[in-house]
Amino acid sequence: MLDFAEKTDGNEADRTAEGFAKMFGSYFPPEFSITEGNAWMSTLNNSVQYVSVIRPGEKVAKLVKRMHYVSFVGMFRSDLFEGLCVGHAPKKCKICGKWFLTTNARHTKYCGGYAPGDKLHRTCRQIGNLKGREQRELADDHPAETDL
Repeated sequence: MLDFAEKTDGNEADRTAEGFAKMFGSYFPPEFSITEGNAWMSTLNNSVQYVSVIRPGEKVAKLVKRMHYVSFVGMFRSDLFEGLCVGHAPKKCKICGKWFLTTNARHTKYCGGYAPGDKLHRTCRQIGNLKGREQRELADDHPAETDL
């Protein structure tokens, strides 16, 4: 499964629900069988119910999906696949190396967690933004470097 996550992490990946579906189809072909011993594809350890509920503070009932799992891995796998269906996918932070969840099709490089070893307690995203800014300012075509 880590191979699949790393494939979604690549810069060439189409980070949309359709792109993830295509990538999923190439990684897990249609003729793939759960009898081949791949527990990631098994759906035998959960149950799904659809129920009508009125949420606290609301007056109108909504139809919601209630899922029950036998194992944590089953819940994790289901949550990962449900996220892929709507374009959310894991991404590995280029600064701290931890995995985080993206919620849009942007090629986000950095997580929102604190950067390791940063004395100012900045996030990886803040550090990444500063690195990108420094690289842009050092570029030959930067407005500050060009003659007017």
